[in-house]
Amino acid sequence: MIEHPVFPGLRFRDDDELGALLGSAVAERRVVHEWPLTRTEEVRLSDGRHVAYKCQLPPSIEPGFYASARSPLLPAHVDLGRDGECSYLVTDWIESESLHAQRLSRDDLLSAASDVVDAISRIDGDPPTYLDLSTRKSWDEANDDVVSKLRTLIGMGRFGAIPLADVDRLRRWAGEPGVIAAATARPTVVHGDLSLEEVFRVHDGWRVIDWQRPVLGPRELDLVSLLRHARIDPAPFVAREFVELSSFLLLHWSVTASHDLLPDLPPELPQSWAVTSIREILALQGE
Repeated sequence: MIEHPVFPGLRFRDDDELGALLGSAVAERRVVHEWPLTRTEEVRLSDGRHVAYKCQLPPSIEPGFYASARSPLLPAHVDLGRDGECSYLVTDWIESESLHAQRLSRDDLLSAASDVVDAISRIDGDPPTYLDLSTRKSWDEANDDVVSKLRTLIGMGRFGAIPLADVDRLRRWAGEPGVIAAATARPTVVHGDLSLEEVFRVHDGWRVIDWQRPVLGPRELDLVSLLRHARIDPAPFVAREFVELSSFLLLHWSVTASHDLLPDLPPELPQSWAVTSIREILALQGE
């Protein structure tokens, strides 16, 4: 194993180790994405296979999701096990262009987004989820967690740009009947952080990648996320509460990242996510 030179705990296999596990020598490899909790490489093997090799730290649950989910959306995969907290996954490399690269017209993108969200809502099996918003109890627990960590981060000065009064407003928002109903009425497995770069049109339908933090919640969360990435206002297509819930997902991630996962890293980026999320929720509320 090779220790990452910057990110503690993130380890990855050298060419010989990876080739031995996959049954073919590594011909080429390059890093396509990395940050403190994950590293993804594009790998070409001497037998012609073309794969993505992923090393991930918690809270990613992607290997377990691939093991349990049943859907043509998912590329073929091989679970390479764990080493300490780090898990390893290989998936087929998708040769098609992503929706982002295709530069679709607005109408075509809206149609594609609707098809993809429908397909995600039909995922079968019993896959694990990173966050559960599907019941009143789990919704309240998620909000209690966010509010508690927000108060701690504000008190520590890490999220000093957020007034405590906004935390109180957020608490009131979470208890509104319309918000609770939107979160819990028709739960399904959703991607939870879906972008145009993670969706590919292939010969037999669609492929969707990067299932690190799937959510049990309303299907509209993925539609809002795709439309926002396409710079299309989601308001004409979904109820206001679903747009607010999408902002809540980013807020949940921002406080979890800064409070639990990366407490030693500079807080500016997760704080900016939190500020943006809270402002969006409160603005939609008219506060």
